[in-house]
Amino acid sequence: MSLLVWLQSIKTLKLRAKLIAAFAGMAMMAGFCGIVGLVFVERIGASVSMFSDVTSPLLTESDAVVDNARRLRATVFRVLASGEIMPEKLAQLRADGTRHLQALRELAAKAKIEVALDDVEQYKREFVQILERMSEVSQQKKAALLVTQERTASFQAKRRDVDALLLDLANRAQGKMLRTEDEAKVQVQTGAATVEGLSDMLSDVLTEAYPIVQNTGRLLRQVDQIDDAAQLLLVQTDAAALTAVEQRVKRTFKTIDAITETLAGRLRDADGTVELTKFRSGILGLETALLGPDGLFERHRDAVTTQAERAADRANLDRIDRTYLQMVENIKSAVGTLNQEAQLNAANGITQAHKAVAASVVTTVLAGLAFGFFFAGRITRPLTRLTDHVVQIREKGELNALPGVAEAGRVDEIGMLSRSFNLMIAELADARRRLIAWSEAEIHTQYQRLNAAINNMPQGLCMFDAEQKLIICNRRYAEIYGLPPEHTVPGTTLRTILRHRVESSRLQNAEDFIESRLAVIAENKPWYQVSELNDGQVIAISHQPMADGGLIATHEDVTERRKAELQIAYMAHHDALTALPNRVRLREEMEKALTRTARGESVAVLCIDLDHFKTVNDTLGHPVGDALLRAASERLRACVRPTDTVARLGGDEFAIVQVDADQPVGSTTLASRLIKEMSEPFDVQGHQLVIGTSVGIAVAPHDGDDSDRLLKNADMALYRAKEDGRGVYRFFEPEMDAKMQARRALELDLRKALALKEFELFYQPLINLESNEVSSFEALLRWRHPVRGLVPPAEFIPLTEEIGLIGPIGAWVLKQACSEAAGWPSHIRIAVNLSPVQFKSGNLVLDVVAALGVSGLAADRLELEITETVLLQDTETTVSTLTQLRDLGARISMDDFGTGYSSLGYLQKFPFDKIKIDRSFIRDLTDKPDSIAIVRAVAGLGISLGMTTTAEGVETKEQLAQLRGEGCTEVQGFFFSEPKPAHELGPWLHPSVPATKAVA
Repeated sequence: MSLLVWLQSIKTLKLRAKLIAAFAGMAMMAGFCGIVGLVFVERIGASVSMFSDVTSPLLTESDAVVDNARRLRATVFRVLASGEIMPEKLAQLRADGTRHLQALRELAAKAKIEVALDDVEQYKREFVQILERMSEVSQQKKAALLVTQERTASFQAKRRDVDALLLDLANRAQGKMLRTEDEAKVQVQTGAATVEGLSDMLSDVLTEAYPIVQNTGRLLRQVDQIDDAAQLLLVQTDAAALTAVEQRVKRTFKTIDAITETLAGRLRDADGTVELTKFRSGILGLETALLGPDGLFERHRDAVTTQAERAADRANLDRIDRTYLQMVENIKSAVGTLNQEAQLNAANGITQAHKAVAASVVTTVLAGLAFGFFFAGRITRPLTRLTDHVVQIREKGELNALPGVAEAGRVDEIGMLSRSFNLMIAELADARRRLIAWSEAEIHTQYQRLNAAINNMPQGLCMFDAEQKLIICNRRYAEIYGLPPEHTVPGTTLRTILRHRVESSRLQNAEDFIESRLAVIAENKPWYQVSELNDGQVIAISHQPMADGGLIATHEDVTERRKAELQIAYMAHHDALTALPNRVRLREEMEKALTRTARGESVAVLCIDLDHFKTVNDTLGHPVGDALLRAASERLRACVRPTDTVARLGGDEFAIVQVDADQPVGSTTLASRLIKEMSEPFDVQGHQLVIGTSVGIAVAPHDGDDSDRLLKNADMALYRAKEDGRGVYRFFEPEMDAKMQARRALELDLRKALALKEFELFYQPLINLESNEVSSFEALLRWRHPVRGLVPPAEFIPLTEEIGLIGPIGAWVLKQACSEAAGWPSHIRIAVNLSPVQFKSGNLVLDVVAALGVSGLAADRLELEITETVLLQDTETTVSTLTQLRDLGARISMDDFGTGYSSLGYLQKFPFDKIKIDRSFIRDLTDKPDSIAIVRAVAGLGISLGMTTTAEGVETKEQLAQLRGEGCTEVQGFFFSEPKPAHELGPWLHPSVPATKAVA
């Protein structure tokens, strides 16, 4: 406890007392050490005398000699372990051994010891001789390894050459196999193949190409075994194992010779024999590289022999080394005996050291005490004065220099410290003045920047303190609310600003607004609000409380943004062209209207389609079509009540949702009014346009209780209205849904029919009235459904065009018709009907070329029949396509001539080869004189233009006679034959009696 009190008292002493205490302690410790030294000097002397042999020069030299001998031995064996003894390293070891022997001679002379140094010299000579021999062996091994590496590289290069030759042989044989296979495929496709020819080709492959590939693979495996043996060779260290690997390689080379002999007997072409000769040459080079006199095996055997010789020399070297070290140890033992005499001399020196130690201790104690008292005053007094002055500066905050010049004039550290302190104080005072000036300027600059940033914000900004007094606001805030300058100065209360805002906006219940806004702010929570002022201005306010109770808020004028959002919302629910509600808005209105059905009311949905609108759009252009749509939408608006909704679904399709009307009377009245109004002519951009409309009606809840089903049923009713001749309205009936389901099932089956090969072609003959013989056949598509049986073309042909299958089906019809017609007599042509959709695809010419190329049919035997609908689409593109088909050599016919209003114009644009008169004129030929006149006119037109005229639908003998009299060239109809499959055309293709004599 007393020790702790004493240590605590030392901490409170001044620096002078601490220094004196420190020096006194040093003196006490020095005295204590001196006493301890005197007490234990005898023991130290005894210890020194025991180890005096260490200080003996003779013993030191003997230890050095032994250490040098051991280091020399370690060096030698490190060199041996490295496996490479260079001549320069051997010379260094020889010099080190000579120096070590000289050191032994000198040591023996000093110690007066008789040592058999001649034996040591002899050992040294043997040692060096062994090292020289081992160096020579090492160089030989290195040279052998280099040669081995060269042989290994040469072997690998030759191995790669052999692999390349094998690959060439295999590729040649495989190429022959592939060429033979291609030739066989070509012969099979062209029909030139025979069983004997294919058998000979297969025999050639089995007897020549396949054995070559097989034997080439065997050769490659044998070469891989040689490579494996070469790798195994390089790791062998035993002569017997090396010989076993060599025998294995020789056996492999014999196997390769046998395989090459077999392969030579299989090769029948000169090139293959040359390739095999190159391979044999490569194998011979490979065998020489491995088994030759200077090959890889002989070089590696030399290396193994050299390694065994080196092991023997190493054993002799170990024996000489042990003898040599034993001799050195004997010399050291003799030197140790001599050193014992030196211990007596060391004991005499210890006694004299006693007196020297005692004197040094006394002198150290006295000198330490004197130094401490002398320098304590010189150090502590100026430090104390400096400390007091620093404390005064800290307490008063005044940067004054140290008073007095006594310490400042000193040349020691105290003087330097005093001068540095005064200079530092002066610099600090100047820096403080400059820092204050810079801070004021920086604050002014930052304030200007902040003011510029705040006043140039696009949003209004205001900040209030905890007492709701204005701290700062920017120019935009004042502009938004029209605040006068006196309301934007700091200190203005929030209540005052709110009062001015409500007065300028003329808000009712102004006090309630102010109190409610102050109550919300008092909750000290963030909030966001969009306010609309009386003048239409919309302000978005974002309020954020601060930690000290104040608040900061931004006010943004979002009037234009709100208008843009409303415009976007409007566009999302309205059609851009007609400004009518779009499909999205229609669905929303239908959902609202359908809620009335729960109260027992009815809701009608009318789907409207403009008749003949596509014709207007195609003939007069899209600008006129768009103007017509806008005019039609205005008439639709005029036909409905304010409670009804008119929407545009897309294209020329519209829909109306009718509510608050007795059904079906209300929807019937509206549909009739719509059809009447839309049938009136439209005056659009100087054009008088007459279109008309068709209407489909579905009534909820009877026809559906959700918007999707109701629209679907109304659309099916519209489809029925179009089928019934357009310009009428139809209500939805359950049978319509069943019909649409059946149509959907037919569509699914139709998509699989081509892949399942359910289509087939029937052919109807065309009779030349001049020769009374068949001139051509018209190919007619038939679908043999596995369940429905033979499906009529009128049921599935329009559907194939609608769903986009007419392209691949039409291409199949072309190929099938041309292939079957290629086997007919050369004077009989084949006629194929083309759909308008095929012209749109752009692949029609390629399909025709492919059909002619595969079948081999002459192009002038192919007739392509088109209707006027084709020319309605794109006259220039269509005429270009027809011209390309004509250039191929095909004949072009216009089918159903006379049913359109522009047929004569088309005959002028493109010179057809044939005109086919529609069956509707032939059917009424005997009853209507008008039909006779049309047939006569068309026949005369054909004669004038040099075109063939064909009458379709001939069913009676009277019709045939009248057509012959009017000058028709060809006839076709059931009077001659129904369409028949290809296998039933024999009597028409090869008649024993002309098939038309009876008819004639």
